[in-house]
Amino acid sequence: MEQTKLTGYPSIDKPWLKYYSEEAINAPLPECTIYEYLWENNKDHLDSVAINFLGNRFSYRELFRRIDETAVAFLGVGVKPGDIVTIITISSVPSILCLYALNKIGAVINYLNVLASEDEIKRYISEAKSTVVVSLDLFAEKVCHAIGQNKAIKHIVFSLADDMPLLTKIVFRQKTKKAIHFARKETSITEWGSFIKQGTVNSLIYHKNASAPCYLAHTGGTTGIPKGVLLNDLAFNAVTQTYVLSMPHKRGETFLSVLIPYVVYGTLINIHMPLCLGLEVVIIPKFEPQKWATYIKKYKVNHFCAIPAYIAPMLNDRQLQKIDLSRLKTVGMGGEGMNIPLEKRLNAFFEQHHSTARILMGYGLTETCATAVSAFANARKEGSVGIPLPKNNVAAFETATNTECRYLEKGEICIQSASQMIGYVNCNEEPSIIQKHADGSEWIHTGDIGYLDEDGFLYVEGRMKRVIMTVIRGAVYKVFPSTVEQIINQHTDVLESCIVQIKRGEDHLLKAYIVKAKDADERQLLSDLEKTCEQKLAENAQPVEYEVLAEMPRTAAGKIDYRALEERAAREA
Repeated sequence: MEQTKLTGYPSIDKPWLKYYSEEAINAPLPECTIYEYLWENNKDHLDSVAINFLGNRFSYRELFRRIDETAVAFLGVGVKPGDIVTIITISSVPSILCLYALNKIGAVINYLNVLASEDEIKRYISEAKSTVVVSLDLFAEKVCHAIGQNKAIKHIVFSLADDMPLLTKIVFRQKTKKAIHFARKETSITEWGSFIKQGTVNSLIYHKNASAPCYLAHTGGTTGIPKGVLLNDLAFNAVTQTYVLSMPHKRGETFLSVLIPYVVYGTLINIHMPLCLGLEVVIIPKFEPQKWATYIKKYKVNHFCAIPAYIAPMLNDRQLQKIDLSRLKTVGMGGEGMNIPLEKRLNAFFEQHHSTARILMGYGLTETCATAVSAFANARKEGSVGIPLPKNNVAAFETATNTECRYLEKGEICIQSASQMIGYVNCNEEPSIIQKHADGSEWIHTGDIGYLDEDGFLYVEGRMKRVIMTVIRGAVYKVFPSTVEQIINQHTDVLESCIVQIKRGEDHLLKAYIVKAKDADERQLLSDLEKTCEQKLAENAQPVEYEVLAEMPRTAAGKIDYRALEERAAREA
């Protein structure tokens, strides 16, 4: 695109458009469902490999056939357009089948965090009014406890072994005998095979409106208050189309899918996007960072998108040091911030091992389908999260007046996005994340501070509101300390609390500092808090250490000095 004279304001100049093709800029957005977009991009290549699950590969033709039989099965158990079906699983073949089958019949998919507590599962199912829940057998017992005696809810259970190669299946079933036994003896459970066979509808009679909800995501939001975010097909496909038109790829190349589907980044960037590119998507149900060499050799990986906590271990992988990475073309990064020294080291590592791949950062919110900004092979700068997608607008605004900042001036990052959410569910307050400015324009306020340079690259400096990223067994989770502190502060013997991050080996976990009532029994109090947090919080949000203080350190303004406590925790570690 021809570059015009800059006015000094990113939202007017949109200098990032010079990096996109005319087609990417001007192509109309897909006005179809995510199932239809998947079909349109693959209908002429049905014999290409779509899915590789632990070595068991099947084609796009087989994928569409199994999507249809799954859709018929859901109709058979009474799922109707607009119904919300809850899915609790790690990455698996059924998680993909459910995504597109529910979409085809007009229903909404509601992935839940597998670490969610029984109370949380119960609440999310109730809020979604789900009458059908699908879970992996490893989580079936927890889900059964959450459902309780509610006979109106149908619980369908599958096993990862169902889609494994024969030898792998035999070994895996020996390791998971307890979960398999529970699923088979529990009368309230319908096993996946029986569920599929019960489908009696001969043809799919529903056609989904692409503007209607297709996906219910869960986020802490910029306020730290948990919310359900409704997204539609138009939003999913708006993001996907940019990569279809702008990401260098060849049909049949392999994409390593390592993120679990309950986050939008996992569903859209690790499932929908690569399938719409016609890639062979390698499903890793439980990603293990120490196995990079195995993954890359076995699956001949060309592309993957992950989080820094997954990719950083590549630098210390002795087996990977011996491997030629010339096949590796794309390394996408999102989910949390990347520090520049690590980015430089990773880029040097790829170059030394003959790969043209460089770290391509991305940035977005659940409310914008996870991606609003992305780097590309022809548009990247170290330290930047990339450029706005071609249908989006991004600018920094002075927080007090909502006046747009000029290039290099820091302010709150705000977004106008083609992939904007429909809205929140079960939230009585007007979503404050979307604000109307004085000129009548509406912007999504991210709560992040940053700036744009004269080429349109976005740089993120940090959060306006405090957030902690926990890392448990390689998976990264966003935790708002205020949510955990509210649970702890409900105890009558707790006067104050403050949550900070601590490190244990490769994991990043939480520690709670407590000021207790003078006469409270410390041992009993800490025991009570552990039980309460275990019951009410997901595993990734539960403190693993508690320490009682006589008083909290304070800032000059009289607030709890959490930074001082972070330093104290680091020293103690």
